Amino acid sequence: MQATAPQLRKHIVELESLELDEALFNRIKDDLLQNAGRHMPAQVWLKAGGGGAEAASEFDVKNLIFPWLGFGKTLVAPESLSWYYPFIKDIDTLGVVDTYFAGPAEIRPAGQELLIADLGTIVDINLIAPFLPQGPQPRPLRVIEVGGGYGRLAEALFNVYDGGQLQYVMIDAVPASLIFAYEYLTRARPDLRIGSFYRGDAYDLQRFDIYICPIWHFETAGAGQFDLAINVQSMQEMDQHHVDYYLGWFDTVLKPGATAYLCNRRDHVFRGEWHYPAHWECLLKTCTPRSWTRDFPAEVYRKGERSYAAQNHLAEVRYQRELTRANERQLERAAAAGYKVY
Repeated sequence: MQATAPQLRKHIVELESLELDEALFNRIKDDLLQNAGRHMPAQVWLKAGGGGAEAASEFDVKNLIFPWLGFGKTLVAPESLSWYYPFIKDIDTLGVVDTYFAGPAEIRPAGQELLIADLGTIVDINLIAPFLPQGPQPRPLRVIEVGGGYGRLAEALFNVYDGGQLQYVMIDAVPASLIFAYEYLTRARPDLRIGSFYRGDAYDLQRFDIYICPIWHFETAGAGQFDLAINVQSMQEMDQHHVDYYLGWFDTVLKPGATAYLCNRRDHVFRGEWHYPAHWECLLKTCTPRSWTRDFPAEVYRKGERSYAAQNHLAEVRYQRELTRANERQLERAAAAGYKVY
C-alpha cells in the first residue's frame, strides 16, 4: 500500500443535503422486517435509522447526524484540537495532520470545515496504516466494515490510498445508513464505482470499488476473502448476540494473517463481554483521544493459527494500567487551560 494524498476529503458534501428516497426506504424497511431475523438492529438504531414505527415521510437525514457522530458533529475548535493534537501528531505517518493543523491550537484554512469526528478518522487511519502491506501490491486490499454509517472512514481511506488500491464492502443493518452511505459516497467520490444491493447490483468487487449491502444478504458471500475488517463505534451500540456474531463472522471472512481494527467504548449501550477468537493475536490496544478517561480502546488484531490467550491477557493488563493512569499529563494540561475533561 502506498499513501497518495494526505487528505480526508476531495469534495465537501454536507450531510444535511442528502435526500431520502422514501420508496427505497420503505422497501429496505420491509426487507429488514421480513428477512433480518437475528440481525435486527438494537432498539437504539431501530428508532434512529428506520425499522421502527416511524414512516418514511417522518424521516430525515438530520435524525441520523447525532447517532452517527454524537459530539463529533461539532466543528473542530482549538479546545477540541488540543485533546487530539499531541496524539495524532505523534502517530501520523501519513502526513494528514500537517494538512489541516499548524499546531496544538492552530487550524489551517483546509481544516476549517473539519468536524471532531474527523479527528477520530485521523486516529483510525493512522492506527490502521502501520499494519497494512507496505509498498506496491499485486492486487487491491480487500476491506470489510460493519456499521460504517454514511461512509466517513471509507471515504478517508480511499482518499489516502487512491488509485485502485482498495476494494471495500460496507455492511449494515440500519435502513437509513444503507441509503445514505450510497448517497454520500457517490457525491464525495463520484469517480469511484459504487454498488448497492438495493439498487440491483450483485456483489462483485471486480465491478465495484465499494459495495453496500445488508448483513442478511451477505453473510455467506465473503468467506476468507478479506484482508482487513473494521468496526468503529457501532458494536458499542449493539446487543451481546450481535457482538458475538460479528466477531465470529469477521473471523470467517478474514484470510489467515489478515487484520481486524476495532474501536468501541466499553461503558456505552453495550456493556457485555467481548469474545474475541483465541487465535486472534492482539497487536495493539491503546487509549486514544476519543476519551482519555473512559474505557474506550482502539485495538488491532491479526488472525493467527494458534491461541494467543496469554499474550492477549498481557495486552489487556497493559491497557488497563494505561487507562488507570488516565494520561495524567494530558489531563493536567487540560485543567491548567480550563478545558472540560471528557
